[in-house]
Amino acid sequence: MKIKRTQEGKKVDDATNIQVDIWKKENHEDHEVIKAKPKGNEIYFADVQRRRLILY
Repeated sequence: MKIKRTQEGKKVDDATNIQVDIWKKENHEDHEVIKAKPKGNEIYFADVQRRRLILY
């Protein structure tokens, strides 16, 4: 998953910790937080491909 840091359509320069909270569709209580890694040009990447999960 590629993530671009924005707020109200404007670039965010001061975000230091980007995370994605994911869980299985049937069980919202059993969730996992994945830290996104910087990839340059204000883009971050979180590896969620191998999980059959719904993003919130």
